[in-house]
Parts: sequence; structure tokens; C-alpha cells
Amino acid sequence: MSILFSGSEVVDLCIEIEKNGAAFYHALAESTKEEAVGKLASYLEGEEKKHQTIFEKMRSVLKGYQPVESYPGEYELYMKALADARVFTSDAVVREMVAKVESDVEALTVAIGFEKDSILFLYEMKNLVPESEYGAIDALMQEEKNHLRQLSEFRKERLGAG
Repeated sequence: MSILFSGSEVVDLCIEIEKNGAAFYHALAESTKEEAVGKLASYLEGEEKKHQTIFEKMRSVLKGYQPVESYPGEYELYMKALADARVFTSDAVVREMVAKVESDVEALTVAIGFEKDSILFLYEMKNLVPESEYGAIDALMQEEKNHLRQLSEFRKERLGAG
């Protein structure tokens, strides 16, 4: 079977997404006028950096790993489609997003979308990794779910946005 988008390449993409997520949260922390938003953004920036480290460790395990597919290139096409729809796939996109955000509520809404996308991406990534890596992926998904909950509650309670 021939696949161009290996498990290790998906992990590389995850690393870039985490880097850019951290850059977004860093920019949000610096630009917000509300201290509580800045603290939450700084915390989430640190979390994204931790995830990046986890993915970097996972990369060596996945070197050369090929997932089982229904047809050649199945996961390459699917994961590329997911990645192309991502908010934080490049530095340029992060800069553009930060420049367009006009309020803390809007920034939190963007962050909520990012966390939702991360959960979906990680869920689908389980199809690309050996079973020995499921625990790491599940742990990362749980962290992203916690971030989603934190962001949603914060936006609703602190900023009055539902």
C-alpha cells in the first residue's frame, strides 16, 4: 500500500498546529485589556507548548508507521482536508486572525473553535497511529476537552456571551 501522508507527518502537522495555537494565545494574552482573559490565554499558551512536546516525543515512535486504509491514500486525503479547514495551520493565518479579532469575546470564540477542531483532529488521528499511542492521544483529547469547557464557561460567565 502506498501512502504519502504517514503517521509521523500527521504528528508534524499537529506540532505546527500547537505552535500556532500557542502563538495565538500569546498574542491574545498581550493584546487583551481584561486581566482574567490574559491569564487564561497565558495558561492555554503553556498547555499548547506542552502538547507540542508530547507530539515531538510521539514522532519518533511513528517514524515509518503506515496506518491500515480502505484504499491507498485514504487517510492522506482525509487528514489533509481536516488540516486545510484548521484555523491555526500557519504563522500567517495566526497573524491575520489576531489582527481581525475585535474583542475578547470574539477571540474566545475563535479559541473555542480551535479547541473543537483539535478534538476532532486528535480523534481522527487515532486511525493513523499504532494502538500503543492511543493512551497519549486520549490524554491529549481530554486536555483539549477541558480547555473547551474552560473557554466556554469563561466566555459565558465572565464576558456574558453564550
